[in-house]
Amino acid sequence: MFIDAGSNTVKTMTDRKPLRAAIIGPGRIAGRHGRLDAAASLPITTHAHAISSDGRFALTAVVGPDRCETEALANNWGVETVFDDLGTFLDDFKCDLITIASPDHTHADIICRILASPRPPALIVVEKPVCINEAELKLITKAITEAPATRVVVNQSLRFSPPFETVKDILSSGNLGPVLQARWVYYGGWIHNGIHMLDIQSRIFSGTLQLAQAEIGHQGPANDPCLDVTLLSETYPDAKIFIESFPEHAYQLCEGEIRCRDGRIRMLDFCSEVHIDRPIQNDIGEVELKLAVPIEIPTHKTPMQSLYDCCGYYLVHGDETAIKCVTFDSVVPAMRLLFSAVRLAN
Repeated sequence: MFIDAGSNTVKTMTDRKPLRAAIIGPGRIAGRHGRLDAAASLPITTHAHAISSDGRFALTAVVGPDRCETEALANNWGVETVFDDLGTFLDDFKCDLITIASPDHTHADIICRILASPRPPALIVVEKPVCINEAELKLITKAITEAPATRVVVNQSLRFSPPFETVKDILSSGNLGPVLQARWVYYGGWIHNGIHMLDIQSRIFSGTLQLAQAEIGHQGPANDPCLDVTLLSETYPDAKIFIESFPEHAYQLCEGEIRCRDGRIRMLDFCSEVHIDRPIQNDIGEVELKLAVPIEIPTHKTPMQSLYDCCGYYLVHGDETAIKCVTFDSVVPAMRLLFSAVRLAN
């Protein structure tokens, strides 16, 4: 699915200048709660950690409107330069890669400003969702068309999560028969986290997804209510896919269940675990579903590591296949479906 550059590519950087990277938005996903001196012993789950751990990159600047927060992130990760004004940063600083980890509603404006700046980077990484409405999606599309030298990729991190590849392979093998129904549970707003749910379906089931129903679900963050959505799959036309919201004030819940003719796949613990349950016939001839042991998932880099591995490979080698699975174009179908569900629910 993606190119794993591995240690060989890192070694080739000894004769090159490091790729200059900057982060816009000093929040949690950027690395606010981490530190460079403690990073080696922890899994790589933030942008600052991934960039700092990859020998091809040098994290050279952090940008954010709150000077104290921006300086705190910079100090934690050994970054010398901070900016509290995006315009000044874009005018004065040259980067190979800029990561946008600011709040969702700021993504579109920042992407467009970077692309229109005098010295745009070769690559922009933006956190999901890439934008929050259809008008912004059109603006980004236009801005990308007018700046063809810069590539934009979106951190749809679950595309790099091995359990989903495992589930896709199980379904493709046909060992469980056709899909009869699927059910997924999420929290935290349709725009912010629902995009993960839609992206998962696109990855697992392949083919076109059709929106059948959408209604308001549990309350998510302000201005981003959850939706309860039903989808139809081109690959499995007899199956309905239900995406259900859950109240975050109780607890955070992200899991899935795919019911097939000859068994059931369950994804638990934020979809990091995969279990297969099989039907058996009991003593009186009834068919029962019995719980089975978990499926072993191959060890792999974290999704954030894999993202920057692809980015580094592209920037060093110019090979666009390295980033093909996370380009802006690759997320547009899911974003359109996301916004279609909002219209239908309202």
